[in-house]
Amino acid sequence: MAKQSKIAKNERRRLVVARYAVQRAALKAVIRDPRTPPPTRNAAPRGGSWVASRATRAPPGSVTGTA
Repeated sequence: MAKQSKIAKNERRRLVVARYAVQRAALKAVIRDPRTPPPTRNAAPRGGSWVASRATRAPPGSVTGTA
């Protein structure tokens, strides 16, 4: 059986993945879109400041941020 600390850590990891799922999907869509200009496409994996101006940003009150 797994240690309780490992179970808790895995649960925290699942919450982080769920928290950033929308933002990750938006970034991946920008990268995949052939009409995206290269500077924007290159900034997407790093989550540049342009993310805040996108219509697909997280709803107000949700816990998000760029790390």
